[in-house]
Amino acid sequence: MQTPSFEADEQVAEVARAYAQDLVAMARSQYAVELDYSLDSVASVERIAGDIAGSKPRFARFRPSAQAKLEGFSKMLGFYLAEVLQRHMAAEHGWVQMPDGQRFYGVRLSDGSLVWPVGRAIQRLMAGAENDLAVYVRALQGPPES
Repeated sequence: MQTPSFEADEQVAEVARAYAQDLVAMARSQYAVELDYSLDSVASVERIAGDIAGSKPRFARFRPSAQAKLEGFSKMLGFYLAEVLQRHMAAEHGWVQMPDGQRFYGVRLSDGSLVWPVGRAIQRLMAGAENDLAVYVRALQGPPES
């Protein structure tokens, strides 16, 4: 079985930083929360994601404007997570090339693992709290060192 390949891309990193900054600004203005890119800040991001998910109207995903909002929120949340991973786990932003030809944004962790924080954010908003973003980041950190 072929494995996906990864190509680091500084332009993707710039986009990630911009979306992450948008979340920082939104958290400050709408939630009175200061996000500082710490691992602990992800708990606040999860609360914001829960609020966003709880406020979406039923069947909103079928309206084009609602779909665009979902995509924007997912990118803000996911790219913030990606920036936290980049800063605390030496992760890289870039493109994942799947064996079937699909290409999409991803993050490569220092151990070579590939993760999709924007995809996880979409799951959180669409499928619910079982896709908790704080749990996701803790799982990527691995077990605590003793």
